Amino acid sequence: MRMHSLSSRSRAVVCGTAAVLASVTAVTGTSLTAAAQTNNSIQGSFSLFAVPGTFHIQQLAVGSGGTMWFVTPQSQLGMISATGQAALTGVVLPHGNVPAVIAGAGPEGVWSYGQSDTATYSKGTCALDLVTSDNVVHPVTLPAVAAQSFCGGAAVDGSGNLWVSLSNQCGSRTCGQRVSLVVEITPALTVTLFPPPAPGVRAGPVAFASDGAIWALGGYPQQQLGRYTTSGSSTGIQIPTGELTGMLARPDGTFWGWRPILCIGQTSEFCLRVSRFSAGGPTGSTYLFPVGISLNGPDQLGVSTDGSLWRAGAERSEPDRFFRMTANGAIDRSAAFPTAGGSGLRDDGTLAVSGSSAIWSSAQTSSGAEYLVRFQPL
Repeated sequence: MRMHSLSSRSRAVVCGTAAVLASVTAVTGTSLTAAAQTNNSIQGSFSLFAVPGTFHIQQLAVGSGGTMWFVTPQSQLGMISATGQAALTGVVLPHGNVPAVIAGAGPEGVWSYGQSDTATYSKGTCALDLVTSDNVVHPVTLPAVAAQSFCGGAAVDGSGNLWVSLSNQCGSRTCGQRVSLVVEITPALTVTLFPPPAPGVRAGPVAFASDGAIWALGGYPQQQLGRYTTSGSSTGIQIPTGELTGMLARPDGTFWGWRPILCIGQTSEFCLRVSRFSAGGPTGSTYLFPVGISLNGPDQLGVSTDGSLWRAGAERSEPDRFFRMTANGAIDRSAAFPTAGGSGLRDDGTLAVSGSSAIWSSAQTSSGAEYLVRFQPL
């Protein structure tokens, strides 16, 4: 194990339903910048691919070379071919009460994380694993100081290293510690510990940015950013926005961040308050993303090569479709998802942006039949 002292791939994220509901706040008239909410349509073509009826898709992820991966609600790992055919690999990722999450995938394999909790009120420990091309699961052994920990978020850097934010799950009231860490794990399973972005037990989202560094949010009650590379870290970087539950990097070096809110009087009961900001920069712009939050699975967002933020879902009783938020907060919409067997499709809360800029999601008919939905913007 290495330990650093404090010193100066695919952009997609998963938000768990429990974490979303636990942090919901009501939107107020003064908390948002007026966004240019548009009705512009996104021109493009749809393709539908039937998913075998033996499983459903919980999360989508893009790997190297355009390879697509997925996880089922039972943490089964699957792969999607270039022709859109989904199939299980036979690997079951370690998990507890909630499914495992794919943090990234590349030539080194598929990285996953999740809590090992199996009891109703247990938080378990953060389980980290690398699945290599031979479908062998290689578990990561964390050092004692990080072993009893809660996963805050994870991402993979350009060298195939996994970075994870960890919180001490028991806090000050039970074990006298308020420890959080950022951990780097190489494909050889070498573990390096870094200090957290800010003191406190709450570890937050992690993103791989265009500068080649990993950025992580953490701290409580005030969040701060940390910037990490294999040679060291810079922490305590202020963010010019409120507390965030999700974060993705944009190609220009800025970030999208968000938190769930109760959208009183808006087109969705629960939606997202989205901020675009620079690390350590002035106050950024904040917008309303009025697409309903998935209450039956993950809530994935993705960033395309032009820096736009994508979601899939619906606005109240409207059909499900893809939504694109541009840099100035304008929201464009695709046509409604195609029907399958005469039935409309309801989005699962999944989303991935492929290397060809195609937008993918999974959706179900009223009878439970599942399809992969692929949209290629023009």
